[in-house]
Order: sequence, then structure tokens, then C-alpha cells
Amino acid sequence: MLFGQGLLPVSMYLLLVVGAATLLATWCGWGLSRLMLPPALTPWRGLLTPLLGYALVLVVAYWLVRDLVGLPVALALVLPGAGLLNILAWRRTGPPRFEGPLREYVPLAGLLIATLYVGVAPLFNYGYSGIIGKGWDVENYLPVARYLERGPVTSIATAPPNPLRDMNAKPPAIGLTLGFSIWQGSADLLTGSEALTSFAPLMAWLRALGILSIYVLFRSILGLNPGPALLGAAFVSAGALMLWVTYFNFGMQLSAWPLLSLALIVSVAAVQDVAERGVGAWPGVVSAGLAWGALPVAYYPALTLVAPMAAGVGITLLVQLSSNRVRLFAGAVALAAVALLLALPTISAYFQGFDYRYSAKLTTLGLFYYVPLTDFAGFTPFNGSADAPSAPTLALLGSVALAILALVGLLRSPMKARWLGLVVGAASYMAWLRWGQQYPYAWMKGGAYAAFPFLGLAAAGVQALARKPVPRVAQASVVGIALLLLTAMGLSQRAIVADHWKHPRLYDAEWPELAQLRKEIPAGSRVTLTSDPHFEGTTSGLVAYLLDHTTVLGKAETGYASFSNPGGPGEIGDYALLLPEEDPTLYGFAPSDRIWAGGPLVLYRRQLDVMAYLELDRKLSKGQSVNLFIGNDRLSSEALPQESVSGSRKIVLSLASLGRGRVLVDGVPYDLPAGGSALTTVLITPHKLTVQNDGVMPLLLHVATVRLPGSPQAVGVQEGSNIAVAQAASIASGLTVTTTVSGLSPGVGPLVLALDIWDRPSARHYGWYGIEQSRSDVSRTMTLTLDLSSGDVRAIGEDGKTLPLGQQREPLQSGDYTARLDVSAGTRLLTYSKDLFSFNVNDKGAISGVQASGETQMVATMADRPVVPLDVHVGGDVRLLGYAQSGVSPRPGQEFALTLWWKSLSGKLDERSVLLYLRDQKGGKRVQADGPPANGGRPTSTWQAGEVIIDKHSLTIPADLPIGDYQLAVGMYHYPSIQPIPFSQSGITLKDGVLTIPLKVER
Repeated sequence: MLFGQGLLPVSMYLLLVVGAATLLATWCGWGLSRLMLPPALTPWRGLLTPLLGYALVLVVAYWLVRDLVGLPVALALVLPGAGLLNILAWRRTGPPRFEGPLREYVPLAGLLIATLYVGVAPLFNYGYSGIIGKGWDVENYLPVARYLERGPVTSIATAPPNPLRDMNAKPPAIGLTLGFSIWQGSADLLTGSEALTSFAPLMAWLRALGILSIYVLFRSILGLNPGPALLGAAFVSAGALMLWVTYFNFGMQLSAWPLLSLALIVSVAAVQDVAERGVGAWPGVVSAGLAWGALPVAYYPALTLVAPMAAGVGITLLVQLSSNRVRLFAGAVALAAVALLLALPTISAYFQGFDYRYSAKLTTLGLFYYVPLTDFAGFTPFNGSADAPSAPTLALLGSVALAILALVGLLRSPMKARWLGLVVGAASYMAWLRWGQQYPYAWMKGGAYAAFPFLGLAAAGVQALARKPVPRVAQASVVGIALLLLTAMGLSQRAIVADHWKHPRLYDAEWPELAQLRKEIPAGSRVTLTSDPHFEGTTSGLVAYLLDHTTVLGKAETGYASFSNPGGPGEIGDYALLLPEEDPTLYGFAPSDRIWAGGPLVLYRRQLDVMAYLELDRKLSKGQSVNLFIGNDRLSSEALPQESVSGSRKIVLSLASLGRGRVLVDGVPYDLPAGGSALTTVLITPHKLTVQNDGVMPLLLHVATVRLPGSPQAVGVQEGSNIAVAQAASIASGLTVTTTVSGLSPGVGPLVLALDIWDRPSARHYGWYGIEQSRSDVSRTMTLTLDLSSGDVRAIGEDGKTLPLGQQREPLQSGDYTARLDVSAGTRLLTYSKDLFSFNVNDKGAISGVQASGETQMVATMADRPVVPLDVHVGGDVRLLGYAQSGVSPRPGQEFALTLWWKSLSGKLDERSVLLYLRDQKGGKRVQADGPPANGGRPTSTWQAGEVIIDKHSLTIPADLPIGDYQLAVGMYHYPSIQPIPFSQSGITLKDGVLTIPLKVER
């Protein structure tokens, strides 16, 4: 479901999700608030209604979905159960009615709406609802919410194979509590939403719900008047750090955020009520136990903050209620017993994973410094930087002013004892994180939680200074200072919003285009997912999430998970989801099988005549052989079980070689051309097929495919079109690695053969070294000698002459690096080899463990696949098949590359040049880069009929070019007459006779 894309405006969708969450919480909490709250909380029971309803859903649904049923059944039980409570409450206390003074609740409603808006503000600029921040934890929350919509936690492991399934199959062993996923799944079921689109609105809703609970805490337990309580809640709402936590997708922390204050509110009121009234106060103890029981369902570590704060306030109650200490203690014990009973499943779950998970000090954010107190106060914005920033003087002054107000509040508040207990508990918690745990990451997140008592105490100071007998001028000055402090906090929060305003930090170029996969691929399908390592990461996780209704085949690396599911022998997907530059034949598909493209991927649908395929990637030296075992719809390199049904099948072998070769298939000889070829034969299955290299040149047996006998492939050898072949071998000597690279590109060029060296798990780049190879019908060899310590490389050709070399080097960082041979056409990677060599760099920059494969690697790939396919006629003798660009959004001063795929319809063309220029919205030329195809390496006079030519061009964006939207114009003209050749599509001449490509220039 897409929102902001014509189906439903984003504003209406946000209202739908927020409204559904509010109604669900209100429905489930109204009866509880009427029947079970302590009398002292009666003035605020209307405000506490959604908070209690939220806690009820979390606790009851958790008991059900942990082992028994999915969320649909859980909701079917929770909603009528809450309805029965509502009916009982109606009979005992009367119908629902507005409670509380309007003059107090209207400003509060304004604050909550503002809090909500800030939480989703970037979505209005995006035009759709999606993920805002760059936190990878959505790989846990989103799939778990959807899995719970289908069944209990125990059924996740039985879902179809998916890269995100196994990672989330056993909460909490994976470190995930279920509270947020329970709430999100419930809201999604009520609204028919997609988990990815409801995530940000629900995070904002929880943040606002937390502000509501903090306001009630300030009013009901801590003695603030409406204005100061609103100011204290506004201080907390304006905090930039909690907004950053919200944007960064910390769902567990946000799900516990409203429960922190709720647990304090109801437990203080309940135990005090027990001390004063005795047995008649037990319903309040149950409601307080519900709030405490919901906390570990949401987020276990939240207890480490609430417990010391509750203990601090409890001590003050023991002192104040000295005559009723026995009852007070009994109430506290009863509350603990109810909480333990309601949270019983979470206790065993803690020891199934969380005790280990939270004993490990993760540095996922790369945070190695303790964020300053000005971040907690809200005067400086946290942005996840690796280095500790210095706080501006104004931020320090604001923090001092806030501290002074808090000190005044502590000395002059009528509830000073409770305030003292609360802030001592919070300060003890922060001291434990700082000096007990010595864990900067937890210090940052804990501070986002623990700041609210101190900010509320500052509001208590404003209340003390702004009432009689303080002079009115002084009162106004104090209020003015408070508003200035609030404005400064708002400006800090504005920086967080601005940092996320322009585009989402995750899935910017992929969502919502990839959402279409839900419609394009039917449920229950088998989908072969690209195994290209360049696709690894969070985008792969997004695709895995969108494929959770299918069985995923292949290998994948998401942000957090590793996945491998090769399927059965020779199993082929019903669909394949690949990168545009990938060769679909490697996965058993044909280029003509393409049915859809979106974001960074292309979708192929398997033809019905394809029964099985097997990627072999086996190099056969002279005399070597390999056996294939073929069934009716199975294919394996190992023996298959005997089949009772037999029939004829075609077997298609994809082969490649750097020179002419010869192969024996069951003893029958076949001559092979240099480059790529396909060998087709007919067999009676089941069959054991032996393939042997009978030539001198090594052969690459790339892919084998089983097809029905009526398929169009002709029997015999067919020479491949535009297939490039390359191989490389590396030898290490000390810190020097010598790599020999050979390449063959008949009918296509230029290609780039490059060493690409990465520490892939850490995404650290060492260097890229590329040699451009023009079209070549014979193999060419070059040698690259790399000094690992300096990163310097020297390239020598077969004739001993130095070759021009493109390179990109990064500063040396610690890591485990591996090198691969990349084969690229223009700007796009086509294929890559296995690892050629590897080495380690320690923290001090010392290089060790240099190992080279020594074994020759061979790769083969089709090279005529533009990323953006076109069918544009250039005059009557050339077609433009498509293009690929180096980046979606170039920056001023940056070089931009464009690769064009031309096809010659006839030979003997005259000389022509390619027109390329950037123009603004008014049509003015801003930069131009005309030139012959392939930098003069493929002049049009050499083009042959039917040939595909890869033509790379580059232009530098002017450093002073304003950011904005531009057009890249592509044309062709005769040379030297400069006479333009018109471009046409579907018989219609394009405007100005050129192709225009939209281009956005960004900062």
C-alpha cells in the first residue's frame, strides 16, 4: 500500500494510523481507568485512559502471542474483553464524558499535536510514509510485526525461508522484546497498513504518549500547577536527543517511554492509597502492577531507571507516612507480586537471551565518547558523530540556567521530598551507566530516558519563582527566561529535523518503488534473490522484508543477517530479483524474462519451459571433467534419487574460454569459439552427463539449465553475443602482490578490469585499480604489481610498456581486506571474481597475513545490458538501447559519468560525434562534453551491422552550479559537418532532436 502517491495523501494516512492507535488505547483503557485507578488519580483518569489501555494490550497480547496464537486472535480476545470492562464501568460510573478543565487540556492537546508533528515532519517533505532515520533495527521490528499478524512467536521459525526470518525467529534470544511489534501489528491489522509505512507514525505517537504521561506525573504526583506542568512537559518534548532516538528507529526504547511515568504515577498513588485505606485500595495495586508488568514486555532495561526512581519516591513516602508504614510496605509487596505475576513470561524470556545480550557492550553506532550533559538538557543536538563535539557557550549558559531553576525547584517545591527521591534515583542510574558500566552507547540512550525528572524540576523552579510574593517584574522575567530556554531547545531539535528533512536516511532510492513487489510477486512464489555482494546491507534487508510472503532462494547479507538457501537440487525460482547490470542467465533466466524494474532491482519471471538450473562456476583445465546428474525437473552435481518417470529434456551448458576450445559431452566432441557460447543437447532423463575439456585452453563451465524438449534452443553450439571473459591470478611476496589479468571482449567494449579491495563486513575500502580494455577478439594480458603498505600500483602490458591506470585509494584503516577482479561496462559492474588475495591491517596500521589465491580465476558476463533500457532511433541506422549513470545525484565540482549502449543497424557509417550537455530548467547550457564514442576508441566508421557498442562519457559539474533540477541532453551529429541527427521514439521525433535525462544536483 502506497501513501502520498495518489492512493491516500500522507497527511490522511498519518491521521489514520495515529487515530487508530489512539482509539485502540482508549477503548482498552477506559474501563480500567474508571474501575481500578486510586481515588487520588480521579481528576486525571481521562488522561490516563490511553496509557492504561496501551499497557493492557501489551501485557495480554504478550501472554497470547508468545506461545499460543497470533495477533488477530489476540485482538479478537482483547477488544471484547475490554468492551466488557467498559460496559461494567458504564453501569457503575456512568457514560463517558469530558473530564477536566478545558483551559488546561487545550494547551496540553496543542503540545501533544506539536510533538506528533515534529515526530513525522520529514514525511510531509518525502510525500510518503516510510523510515526516517538510519537505524538498522527496523530489520527486527518490521518483520516481527508481520509475522505476529500470522501466528505466535513459535511459528516464525516455520515461515518460508527469508533472510530476516531466522534472525527474528527466537525473541528474546536475539535481543528483541515484543512490545513495539505487538502494538504495531495491532495497529496494522486495524488499518490494513504495511508495517514499513506505519512505523514512523507509531514511533511519533509513542513519543507523544510519553509526553502525556510525563504531564500527568508532574500534575498528579509531583504537585505542579497546569502552567508549569505544561512547561516541564514542553521541555521534555523539545529535547533533541529523544527525537533523534525516535528517528533512529529505537522501537523498544520508544515502546517503554510512556510506561516510565505511568508506572510511577499509579504505583505511588496505589501504595499511598493502601496505606490510607487498607484492603479497599487493592484495585489500584492491580492497575499499578499492569503498568510495571508492561515494562519488560516493552524493554527490559527501562526497569533499571524506573526502579531506582520508584525506590527514591518510596523512601519519601515511608518517611512521610510514618504512622502507616506497615500498610505502605504491604502495598509495595502486593504491587511487586502483581507485577511479577503479570510479567511472569518475561522473566524466563530474560534468561533466554537478554541477560547475555545486555551484558555485551555493543558499539554499533561507533560511539566512543560520553555525550555531554547539554545533549540531555536539549541545548545541543546529538547526531551520532564519531568524535565528541564541543558545546557552544550559549548551550553551557542555558544548562547552567536550567540547573539553577532545578535547584530552586528542589528547595521551594511543596513536593520537594518526592522530587528529591526522583532525581536521586535518576542520577544514580546515570552514575551507574557512566562509572559502573562505562558504556557510552548506554549512557547516550539512558540520558534520553532520564532527563525528564531534571527538566520537570526546572519547571518546578519556574513555578516557585513566578508566584507571590515574588514581584511581577521578577515573575515575568523568570517566565521569559524559561521561554527562551524552551526556544533554544526547539532550535536544537530543529537541527535534528533538518538533518532528516531532505530525504530518508534509509531506503532513500528504494522505497516506495520497491513496495510494488508485494503486487508483482504472488504469495507462495519462489524468488531467487541476487547474491551480488554490492547489494549487501540494509537495502537487501528491505527487499527481504518485502519478500516475506515468498520463499527466498540464494545468498544474501542484510544489515544484520546472513542467509543462504540454495533450494533443492537444481531448484529455480519462479521469479528472480537481480541488479540491472547482472546477467540473468547466471540464475537460469533470460533477458527477455524481465517484467518489472524499480529502485535498484529488476524482476524476471521464469519461462515455463525452464525446469531446473545449476550455477557451477567450474574451471576445467585440459583433460578435466565434471559429472552432472539430470532428472525431469532436477539438476545436481551429485547423484539424484532414482526417478520412476522418464522423458526427454534439453540440457543447455553455458561455457566460456579465453581462446578457441574443444569439449566432450558424453564423448561427443564440440568445437567452441573464443568468448562465451551455449551448447545444447537432448537427453533422455534421468541421465548422468559427463563434460570434459578436450582442448588446450581452460574452460569455464558456468551454468547448466534443464528445459522442456520443445524449447526454442537449437541443438549444438551457439556463439554468445557480447560476452566478455576475464581471468586473474595473484602471487604474494612480502607486502607486494602481483596480479596477472587477462581479458577478452569480442563484439563489445570498452570494458574496465579492476582490482577492488574491501573489508566488506565493516564496509571499509582500501582501493580500486582499473584498466580500460577496448574491444578485443583475442585475449590480452596485463600485470598489476601492488605495494600494500603504500597502495601504489604499476600496470604493465604484454609488450612491457606501462599502461594507463585509473585508481582510487582510501586512507589505510584496520580491517580484514579481500581483493576481487571486477568487470565493468562504463559505470556499471557486470561481474566479479572470487577472492584473489587477502590481508589484515591492525589498529596500528601494520599489515600482515598476506595470502594470494595463486589459482587462476575466470569470469564470464554479458556486457550489453543498460540499466535504463530504451528504444530510441538515431536517424535510420543506429539505435540507442539505453544508458547507465554513475550516480543519481551528482554534486557541484564532481565528475559525472554516463554510459550509453548503441546498436548499429548497418555497417559503413560515416564519422559521428556524441553530443552531451547539461541544461537548466530554462534551457540554458551549463556544461558540455561532446566527443567520439568510447573516447575515440570506437569511431562510428568501424561499427558493424548488429553490433552493440558501449560508450562511456564523463563531464564535470561546475563547482559554482546551484543545486536543483537539470536535464542531461544526449544527441549525435555528423562530423565534421556538425549536422545533427534527430532522435525519435515510436516514430515521433524527440523535442530538440535529443534525448533528455532528468538529473538532480545536490549538496
